[in-house]
Amino acid sequence: MSRGLWPWLIVLALTLVIAPWIALQAGTETGPLEREARAIERSLRCPVCEGQSVADSNSSVALEMREEIREMLAQGKTRDEILQYYVNRYGEWILYMPPPRGVFLLGWFLPFLAVAAGGWVVYRWLRARAGTEGTRSPASARAAPAPEDGTPGEDGEGAGDGVDWQRELSRWM
Repeated sequence: MSRGLWPWLIVLALTLVIAPWIALQAGTETGPLEREARAIERSLRCPVCEGQSVADSNSSVALEMREEIREMLAQGKTRDEILQYYVNRYGEWILYMPPPRGVFLLGWFLPFLAVAAGGWVVYRWLRARAGTEGTRSPASARAAPAPEDGTPGEDGEGAGDGVDWQRELSRWM
């Protein structure tokens, strides 16, 4: 390596080590009240933004909700009481993690069922493929192999490698 490249590599290495540490130091909360407020904000949806939590949204409604959460925590309300307040106000859809009951059970169990169904389909496909791997169809057993000198076979097709490429291609499709 040239001498001019070493200083840049050192700067890059220091940046990769120091930058995350600085980001962690800058992002630390001031106390347990602030930490709890952030946790509650992350577990509530913004009523006006699609797909954003109250913590991530910059809408005026989300800003008001953040202030209300901090006020309620300062009054001594618990996390469950605050969440219930917003459920009563907006409905259960406001929660990012809805309770596992009623129609919300679909959201909890459907992904697992989909993965299980996909695994079953792959298992059946591999099993069916393994069963036909060692057998040849009667038509391919009767067909004369193509010459190995590179000339076309009797049917005028093939490159003489003994494989009927059309049959192989249709087997893979």
